[in-house]
Amino acid sequence: MENKISSLRDAKFVIFDQLRVEELCESERFQEHSRETFEMVINEAERLAINELAPVNSEGDHAGCIWKDGKVKVPEFFHGPYKKIGEG
Repeated sequence: MENKISSLRDAKFVIFDQLRVEELCESERFQEHSRETFEMVINEAERLAINELAPVNSEGDHAGCIWKDGKVKVPEFFHGPYKKIGEG
């Protein structure tokens, strides 16, 4: 079932049909990867978007960010989800 955050069908069309990333797997450098590798990454990215990012996005719209001394400070509640993205 599609969700309101992402379209796996569209993402897979771009990645597999338009960009033809599976051809990368034919090269020596990427031979350890396969369509299954790409599918796993796409599915995990969707899971993170739905379960971690979406719930805090509306809070972020209300809280906003702070620009100070040439740096942007994001609200504290973004730190957990973005840490999970880095771990992924």
